[in-house]
Amino acid sequence: MLPFILLAGYGGGAWYTAKRVDRAYTGSGKWAVVALWPVLLVSSKRFRQNLRR
Repeated sequence: MLPFILLAGYGGGAWYTAKRVDRAYTGSGKWAVVALWPVLLVSSKRFRQNLRR
């Protein structure tokens, strides 16, 4: 059950991130950001600020 909850959380975060970074990134750069969103969320203050805008 836990893997499904984690997968749903990751998928929801990826969906939200894809929606928010659409204006700042294009092409494969956008999908790299979407795939790495948990790492960027923890490590990058600028990424967190940009998600709030």
